[in-house]
Amino acid sequence: QSLYRRNRKIRTGMKSFQLSDQVDKTKVFILEKSELGRQFAPHFYKSEYVDLLNRLRANPFKKLGAIARFSDETWRGQVSFERYLPYIEIGGVDTKTGRIKSIRKIPIDGAPNRAKMLIRTGDILISKTRPSKAAIALVDPEHDCYVASTGFSILREIRDESLLRDFLYIALRQPFCLKQLGQYSGEQNYAAISQEQLSNILIPHLDLPSQRDVVARV
Repeated sequence: QSLYRRNRKIRTGMKSFQLSDQVDKTKVFILEKSELGRQFAPHFYKSEYVDLLNRLRANPFKKLGAIARFSDETWRGQVSFERYLPYIEIGGVDTKTGRIKSIRKIPIDGAPNRAKMLIRTGDILISKTRPSKAAIALVDPEHDCYVASTGFSILREIRDESLLRDFLYIALRQPFCLKQLGQYSGEQNYAAISQEQLSNILIPHLDLPSQRDVVARV
């Protein structure tokens, strides 16, 4: 049960139930069925996540899926490579800097099925595997028309004219977004997030001068 309701009694039929004061209420909590929504995973409702979403919703925000569109462009039929593919894997993104740090050149004939997504300058790559580790990169001109793993979701079109691409990229790498990615992807060893879940990430909505200030500072 989230912190703001942790002392509430839950009524079950003619009885009521309340957690003992001896339990750690950040780990043991109560929810009513109506609070579950579409997520049936205990960690999703931990107080640290619920409190974060409450703080984000207290200010102007927009969901990622409403302000940006994902690309599904593949290299086959779009770009012809002679012998090798310039291939970017999830491990090729520096999680500290958000830059693409390594490229693999792989023979076209031996390319894995995951070597599929064509990326273009300005795309934002978001790892769907263990996304809270911040393997999130902005594609620069040097890597235009390279091939990325299907382990990435690729944000391309910014649908909201009041949103700066650089600001969105910076926001996605901040703790308040990474924690949301962790909330959706889970806490198991092979944590993963779907593109549908990624669309639900909340992005603070700042005016353009404030966005430009953030970009300049970063």
